Amino acid sequence: LSLWNRHPLAGYYRGLAVHESEVEAQKNYEIGIKYFNSLQYSRAIYHFKQAIDYLAHSRGEDSAAKKLIQTCERYIGYSQRKLKAMELVP
Repeated sequence: LSLWNRHPLAGYYRGLAVHESEVEAQKNYEIGIKYFNSLQYSRAIYHFKQAIDYLAHSRGEDSAAKKLIQTCERYIGYSQRKLKAMELVP
């Protein structure tokens, strides 16, 4: 890609890498939801952050990726508030 980004194979492999990162982001999101629902908020935060990192390439381009990033950020906020509440009330 850095030498000749218009080459057909470069475009193919870029598309493949983007697709694989989106699949991994979706997996991490689903794992994060499972941890969130089972009250394991620290692990949920980790997986939501991983999902956001996997989608770093598509900020602003894809509305579905942007929506998933916003959802993960919202769940991170929920999880952090839950962790804070658990510290206050054992």
